[in-house]
Amino acid sequence: LAIHNWGVALASQGRYREAIEKFRRVIEIDGAQIRSALSYVGWGAALAALGEPDEGTAMIQKALAIDPRADRAYYRWAQLLEGEGRYEEARAKYRLALLFICIHQTTIQIAAPHAVRPSL
Repeated sequence: LAIHNWGVALASQGRYREAIEKFRRVIEIDGAQIRSALSYVGWGAALAALGEPDEGTAMIQKALAIDPRADRAYYRWAQLLEGEGRYEEARAKYRLALLFICIHQTTIQIAAPHAVRPSL
């Protein structure tokens, strides 16, 4: 997680190539774990920022292959599509992102009270 966050920090500074190396390292360490999905999303966003939207989309699709309910992946994919002027496709991906955000929030709301309840 620390290496992923380092990649996010580098990307936020516009240091996309360095960020990609951090995301790649997380994936090497974690393999096809759920945590790797976020690094694929970060890698895809960095590639898009470098002017490689097709390669960025491919990375985002890898994230979704690992976690088909990854709301951040759908959100980033929608941004890429919107940037290409593909508004209908982008709208569909934004809707999926919103759907999975709502599902995650509902799950947290249902589970949270049970997590703090003392065991019987």
